[in-house]
Amino acid sequence: MDRIQSLQIYVLVVETGSFTKCAEQLNLHVSVVSKAIKYLEHQLGTRLLNRTTRKISLTAEGEAFYEKSQSLLAELADTFHDLSSASRQAEGKLRIELPSAIAPFVIAHLLQFYQKYPQIQLILSVSDHLSNLIDEGLDCSLRLGELSDSSYIARPLAPIAMTTCATSHYLQQNGLPTELDELQQHRAVHYFSGKQRKIMSWHFLQQGENIRLKLPNKTLVNDSNALLHCALAGLGIVQMPTLLVAPYLATGQLQTVLPHLAPPAKTAWIVYPQRKHLPKRLEHFIEWVWGYF
Repeated sequence: MDRIQSLQIYVLVVETGSFTKCAEQLNLHVSVVSKAIKYLEHQLGTRLLNRTTRKISLTAEGEAFYEKSQSLLAELADTFHDLSSASRQAEGKLRIELPSAIAPFVIAHLLQFYQKYPQIQLILSVSDHLSNLIDEGLDCSLRLGELSDSSYIARPLAPIAMTTCATSHYLQQNGLPTELDELQQHRAVHYFSGKQRKIMSWHFLQQGENIRLKLPNKTLVNDSNALLHCALAGLGIVQMPTLLVAPYLATGQLQTVLPHLAPPAKTAWIVYPQRKHLPKRLEHFIEWVWGYF
């Protein structure tokens, strides 16, 4: 019994809820479908389905195996597509991860990308969580700042300016700091990342020297949009990408703090798994996004 065909049969049985319907869709005899399920259960040494005369239901092991089978079959289909002649054209799906700070900038220009490559479909995951690209089935990811994983190919895109700011109301209530040591008397809203909740230090350029600070805080967040809303709510001073705060600085809702000690810019990167042959659709996206930064 072919394992791949058995997986396909199993997934369809689960999705149709019927051996008969599965057999009809695959143009197989019901006995072949039954044999495939028995083969998988024998190979795994566990029951996958509970079968009665009226319905079938998944065991706990069957549910876990169904999810894994779906993932394996999808990955197999993508592999064949990537190496087929179709993948050498600018078409197909691209799964991309964007950090919250950069996503609005990229999305604002996507219409031009679609006009240039109408056969490419983008599946965007917007999150500050740094995913494992291979495990999550992602083609590439845009990242900001230092890279900790060297197993990917990383291409720098552009420096992203950073701004230290707070609401005018907060500064009126707590005073406007004019020197770095005065920040210790203020509340900071800090950004953290990862399961270890690593707090990102603040940086300032003072006479050409990069000064790193950790400040008192009452609020920690792991999302750039949440950090922005904390600032707008007057919870304290934040340091974050200028891309996100620029509209609020323009209207006066936020006010720059220590403008003479601007933070150093952070590098935006596009990262993707090491592959011998990149699909054309990914090559085109990398070239396009690089041109916009």
